[in-house]
Order: sequence, then structure tokens, then C-alpha cells
Amino acid sequence: MVRMVRPAGVAAGFVVSLLLLNSGCQKGRSGAARPKVETPSTEATPAAQAQAGAPTIGTPETVMPEAQKERAAVLEPNEAGAPVELALKFAAGQVGVYKITTEAQKSVEWMGAPAAKPANFKDGRTGNHIEMTFEQRVREVHEDGGATVEITIRALKYVGESQSNVVLDFDSARDKDPTHPLAKLIGKSYRLHVSAKGQVLALIDVEPVRQAVKSDLPAGGTALKLLSDEEIKGRHEIPPLSALKDAEVRPGQTWSNIKSFSFGMMGAKSYERVYTLKHAGQKDGLAIVEMKAIPSSAMAEQIHKQEAGGLFSRMFDNIENYEGRLELDRKSGSIREYVEQMQTEWVMADPAGEQEGGRPAALKMAARQLLRLEQVP
Repeated sequence: MVRMVRPAGVAAGFVVSLLLLNSGCQKGRSGAARPKVETPSTEATPAAQAQAGAPTIGTPETVMPEAQKERAAVLEPNEAGAPVELALKFAAGQVGVYKITTEAQKSVEWMGAPAAKPANFKDGRTGNHIEMTFEQRVREVHEDGGATVEITIRALKYVGESQSNVVLDFDSARDKDPTHPLAKLIGKSYRLHVSAKGQVLALIDVEPVRQAVKSDLPAGGTALKLLSDEEIKGRHEIPPLSALKDAEVRPGQTWSNIKSFSFGMMGAKSYERVYTLKHAGQKDGLAIVEMKAIPSSAMAEQIHKQEAGGLFSRMFDNIENYEGRLELDRKSGSIREYVEQMQTEWVMADPAGEQEGGRPAALKMAARQLLRLEQVP
């Protein structure tokens, strides 16, 4: 979706002034923990940035209102395809190893001649990149098809940036200091009660792990954030499965749910994630679900009350893309890969500040989030 707005030079100058006082153009803004709505925060030093885990660009919140539940189930399925069950399967003692990669970044960039760049304006990128490898062992299978699983963290990489400066860089394969808060996560275990539809229903034995990694070092807050309820659920839940209400689906069948992001001063956005079963192989047992997200008016009133920044974002042209894909092995009931990526850009051109070639100077802000869960052979 592209929104075309052409502000005057005065408006562009006003926006730049605001950016110099807000996130993206100042050093050290600490992000809120997911899935709460992000609110403006106070300035922080790079050390405080590291302790907070380097800020995330948006704080997603998944909601299924009643009206959305009624319309979320089915579009016309392909009658030629045989119906299949999309669900996780568990067996006592079953062990699998997975790697999850997440990225959360926001950036601001001056697109113009350096001489025309406003004084004190600083481009930069703020966010984090996380890679975690964990073992999942099924401890108990429940009558409803769910299970109690034990998660053991085997490896971890974490890079946090503030204004394009690395404030925290950890790799468990490289950093062997046992007193480092992130190093203390390696080998730690917690249990989860998960459903066959990929929902985390309960967290078990997490608090002892949190107590074990507590530290006054700057990275201590990062370690605790990785063990927050929201972060743990985000690592282990499978939205395409949990959003599905039917026991069986056919190729071509479509269902959906709602996810909202907050972008601070740029306001909040709500998307309908539309899932489509694209492939359900009878021989290979592979099911492929693709996701295309579209802007949604759901939660508009709630978002309007929580975020006043939406008016500010209307001064920018906006381009966005939000897609995902799930590969499920139906024979074993295990995830081969699940990926979801959201990217949005806001651009404001200053007609009064034309560059050589007749193109106006411009200001670009961007936000990106990535989640990829993959099975390790």
C-alpha cells in the first residue's frame, strides 16, 4: 500500500525537528517488551541499550476480535483437493532441534546532498539480531493431542545496535566467559504446555532459570528479556496453526487472524494475516501454507486511543510488505520451517530542497521484523 502525500518545505523542516527530538535521530531509545504497545521512552546510554536488549522496532500484538473470528475461517476451497489435517504431533521421548532467528530494526536515513542535511541530524539503525538453537524433548503427551515439552537452549548469538553502533555482541560459540549473563542461558531448560495447534498454553519452571541468569552487568536485562513470557511464546507458537479453526482444510482454503504493530511516533498499524494452504502432498506429506497480510481496520478505535503518532505518519508516503510461509511435515507432525517478515518504509520529500537533476531531498524511515524457525537436521 502506498499513500501519496506532498508536504511543503516548512512541514518537512518541522518533521526533521521532531525527529531530532525523538526516536531514530537520537542516541539510545529503549524499546518496550512485546506485545505491549510502545510508548515514548527516555534517553538511554549505550550500556542501558544493551541491558534493555536493544530496542525492537514495533511491539506486535495478536488479537482475534469476535467479528473477526466469525469471518476468519473459510473462503471457497479447491474441491479437487483432499482435505488434510494441519497439526503438530507428539510422542513421548521425541526429540527435535530447532534454530530460531529474529530481527527487529528501525532506521532513519537522509536522502539528499550532505550539504543540505539538517544540522545535528544523524542517520542510523537501531535494533537487534538474535539466533537461538534449542532442543525440544517431549516429556508427556496429553489426551487432547497436546504435550508437555522441555526446551533446552544449546546455542545463542545476539547483536544489539544503537544508531549503527554495536552495543552488545555475544556468540556462545566464541564467548566462553561463564559469568556473562547470556552465557548463563546455555544449557538451561524450561518446560511448556503446547497444543497440537501450536499454542503455548502454559509456561513451567521458567522462574528458576530467570533467577539463575540475573546479573548487574549491562547484558543482564537482555538475558531476562529473552526469558519473558512474551519472548518465549513468540519463539514457540505457530500462528498459522493456532489461527485455524477447522479440523481439516483443503488446498486453496483460506483463514486469517489479526496482528498489530506499534511504531512509536509513526503510529500503530493493524494487519489481517491471510493464510492459504498452497500444497498438501499425499506422497511427500508436506503441507505448505503461505501468508499475505493486508491492512485491517480491526482494532482501529483501540489503536487510535493508544497512539497519537498516526497523524504524524500521514505526512509521509508509505510502502509496506508483510508475508510469511509455513512448511509442515504432516507425517511426523513437525515444523520444517516457519518464516514471517514485515517491512515498512515512510518517505517524505521536501519540494523546496531540490537536488541536482531536479529530484527533491527526502527523509526515509524504515522498520523491519523477521522471524524464522527452522528444523536442524
